This record gives sequence, C-alpha cells and structure tokens, in this order.
Amino acid sequence: MTAGPTRSRSVASGLLATLVALGAVVGLEGALRLVPVTASPFSPATVLERQGGLEEVEREVLAELGADAPSVLRANQIYKDDDRTFWRLRAGVSITGKNYLLPRAVRERYPFAMTTNASGFRGPMPARAKPAGALRVIAIGNSSTFGWGVNDDETYPAQLERALRAIMPGRPIEVMNAGIPGFTSYQGRRLLADEVLPLAPDFVVLAFGFNDSRRAASTDSAFAAASARPLARAAHALGRLEVYRRLERVIRGGRVADRLSPRGEERTVERVPAAQFEPNIQEMVRACLGARARPILLSMVIPPEYRDALVRVARANGVPFLETRPYLLVRAQEPEARATYADAIARHEEAWRGDTSGVWHDPAYVDTIHPSRLGHALLADWIARVIADAGGG
Repeated sequence: MTAGPTRSRSVASGLLATLVALGAVVGLEGALRLVPVTASPFSPATVLERQGGLEEVEREVLAELGADAPSVLRANQIYKDDDRTFWRLRAGVSITGKNYLLPRAVRERYPFAMTTNASGFRGPMPARAKPAGALRVIAIGNSSTFGWGVNDDETYPAQLERALRAIMPGRPIEVMNAGIPGFTSYQGRRLLADEVLPLAPDFVVLAFGFNDSRRAASTDSAFAAASARPLARAAHALGRLEVYRRLERVIRGGRVADRLSPRGEERTVERVPAAQFEPNIQEMVRACLGARARPILLSMVIPPEYRDALVRVARANGVPFLETRPYLLVRAQEPEARATYADAIARHEEAWRGDTSGVWHDPAYVDTIHPSRLGHALLADWIARVIADAGGG
C-alpha cells in the first residue's frame, strides 16, 4: 500500500537533487566567468593555433612576459567561432593593438587602432541594396587585406575608396574591407559565397596564399570534415563551459593543453596545398564572374608555387593579376612617393631608430609580411587605376 507514495517521493527527491545539482553548476559557471583565470582558454584560439599559425605570436609574448603572462590569443576578444569558416572577427571591437611580429622596442612605437563594425568587418559596411549608380568594391583576403599593423583609415580598402572618389568625382563609391586575419582560400571561398557576392559588388579584390602555405596537422578541408563529426561538435560545446575549462586546467597542471594544436614536428601539410589552392581561386574567380563582379587577383607575400597558380588562373580567365611585393619595394623608393608620403616614412624611420635586432624592414612594410600605411597607399593607388582602366564598373 505504501509503495506508490514511496516511489513518488523517491522520484521527487531525485528530481529535486538533479535540479539542485544543475543549479549549482549554473551558479558555479556564472561565478567562474566573473573571475577569469590568467590564461583562460578561448575556443577560437584553439583553432587559430592549430590552423591559423599564430602560435609563434603567443610564444613570443610568453617568452617576453613570462610563463604567467596572459595568452595573447585566448585573452583577447577579437575572434569568435564560426561553423563555416572556423573563426570570424567579433562585431564592435575597438582596441589599440601591438604588432608582436616586430622587435619589442619597435612595436612599442608602432601601436595601431582597429575597430570592427556590426557585421564583424573592419571599416564601413555597405547596405544590402546598392545605391543607384554606385561603384561597389569588396576586398577579401587575410591580415594583409585586413590591415594588420595599421590604423583603420590606413588600410588599402579605406585608401582605395578615397582614391576612387578622387578619380571619379560625383559618383557614389563604396569599398568594403572583408579581410580576416589568418584566412586561407578555403575560408575565403565560403566567405565570398555567403557574404560578399550577395552584396552585388562591381569588383572583388582577392588576396590569398600566405596562410594557405602555412603548415598544419591537417588541411583546412580535412579539419572542416573532422570538426563536423558529432563527437567533435559535442567536445566543442563542452569546451565553451568555464567549469569544464577550469577542471581541464587543474587536471593538466595549470596549463590548458590544446589537444588539437600540434607541435612543430606534427605540422606535416599545408593548410591548403597548392594543388587545392588553384581550384579554390578558380572557383572564386568564376563565382565572381558569374555574379557580374570583376575579380582582381593580388599576390602578396606567398611562395612561388602559389604565385604561379594565381598567374595561371588570371590568364585563363582574362582578369588582372597584381604582384605586389616587388612593386611596393620599388615604388616606396621613388622620389614622388617619398615626397607624397614623407610623414609615413618618417614614422617608420622613427619606429626603427636604434633597433639592433637585425630584422629586415622597409618603409613599404610594417613588418616582414604586412604592408605599412605607405604600402597600403601605393596598393590603393594601383588598384584604383586598374578599376578606372576597366571602366569603373
């Protein structure tokens, strides 16, 4: 006679205990998020370390500031997860950064301000509907397009908009910066289809290759396939919980081991091998042409086999190919450029004054990879002439 009430009380007690336990976990999760640890893991950083190749930057910071230094990748709030492209830039970012690719003394004299708009891109975001008669250009690429190391108004997309307005006075001009640090052609192909071409650009400037050639434990395409598996998705969801991350930190002796981030000797393949890079670029060019957008291919600092792939795609499709490195190094030394951009050159020379590191530097570059304000200005002028010569859309 008493079995029913007893069983009901047991079920009720079990449910109550479960609710209390869940409440405790939720409360603990909230409390832990209010008190972050020094090197709290940040999930996009896991992917950035593994696929983005930014672990050198983190090691540099740790070497300078000590083992207890905050992780430059995990502590920042620049990146967020993205199911399609692994990571994206967060919306509404406004920070002053330091370029950890530079020697310490130089970097302290070379800070740069970067902000992102409500869509997570740098600079203004055009409306979905293009104004009548407007010329719309979208630049898509990696950190060299994003403008790593220079201020928002110094990137080549920002300066390109001003250059085009000078060439085409009275015409509405819109140039969007869709560059995202660490991106490869694999990621760019998805971003182009999802967010760039739907904006109906007249021209698309494509600049990939550097990150494609970086070595990782797997290719981007293989990583995407592995990340889509149910177990990987479940592990990723768990990794977002602060409780889980703190426990992992304790278990692993104070340092969160990134099980996806390989050691140097495990980096056996390019993120996008040259054999995959060329079809990616070909697909992007054809997608642009199919959407009535004219592509322009840029070769930044990339290996010869990737540069050659760009040349073949450009020739096969009859689209412009601009090889930027030799152009910038020559143009930056010409008297006209040195006079026009004297203040930018003076800033560069002041930043490097007294440096004894032996690191290569040139006024056209802020470091060994990324263009400086002068480099971006020269690029913008060149691209503006190419667009004007093509009839400006």
